Amino acid sequence: MKNLLYSFSFLFIISCQNQESTTEPETPVVEQKTQDLILGDWNMDSSVFINDGIRGVVSAPLMPTIWNFGEDGSYLVKNSVSMTGTFSRTEDSLFVVLMAVPNEYEILVLNETNLHLRSTIIETDSASMKTDAYLSRN
Repeated sequence: MKNLLYSFSFLFIISCQNQESTTEPETPVVEQKTQDLILGDWNMDSSVFINDGIRGVVSAPLMPTIWNFGEDGSYLVKNSVSMTGTFSRTEDSLFVVLMAVPNEYEILVLNETNLHLRSTIIETDSASMKTDAYLSRN
C-alpha cells in the first residue's frame, strides 16, 4: 500500500509539472528612448550681443553656417571650414567644447524648428556681456 501511495504521489507531481501554464507569458518591457530635439543639423540664422542689458543689432552670419549635434556627443560647425568638438546638455543648458574652448549656453527655445541659445561672456556687478544665437532647421 505504501508503494501505491508513493506511486500516486509521484504521478501527481509529474502531472503537475507537465501541465501547461495558463498564465500569459510576460512581455519584456522595452524602454523607448526619446530622441533629443537638439540632435542633427541647425542653420545659424543670426546672433546679437547684449552689452550691459542693451541689445545690439541682430546680424546674420558672414557665411552660411551649420551646427551639427551628433548622437555620440560630437559637435561640428561647418561653413567654409569644418571645426569639430563635443557637446553635452541637460534640460536647459548646453555645454560645447570647440577647438579646445569651452562655452556654456542657456537654452531659451528648443523645438522641432527653432533653437535659441544665450551665452554669458561676462557677468559682474559692473559689466555684463551676453550673446544670443538663433538657429533653425529646414
